Amino acid sequence: MAKPYQHALVSAALAVGTYALTRRRAAAVAALVAGTLIDADHLVDYAICRLTQRRVWLVLPWHGWEYALAGLALARRWPVLVPAVASYLVHLALDQRCNGLGRPLAYSLLWRGWHRFRVERLRVKVTPHSWVEDPPWRWFH
Repeated sequence: MAKPYQHALVSAALAVGTYALTRRRAAAVAALVAGTLIDADHLVDYAICRLTQRRVWLVLPWHGWEYALAGLALARRWPVLVPAVASYLVHLALDQRCNGLGRPLAYSLLWRGWHRFRVERLRVKVTPHSWVEDPPWRWFH
């Protein structure tokens, strides 16, 4: 499972590489932010899990391949966004590869929305003791 600190390390490496190539601090910061702050959306799922006392939803509002497509379109106009979009794509690719949800479209916001974000309708692999049941301060080890 890809953990937030792993995403932070990868995003930091991308930010350093971005700065080395472009000498633009804004582009480097954008790469770091886009690759790490996406995980703040796990707080939504954590809150839902705590409120319902069950793992029945998989919302992840900032995890979506659709955002990457929109970012690529915007990056054509504003090239400073290219490192941010790249970092975001790496984050999603790591999640897709490492988190084992079992469905190719698990990180599509539209697909999850189509299935009303319900775990049983998504048919994803969510373990009973997954990260969302742990308090946020335990996500970093």
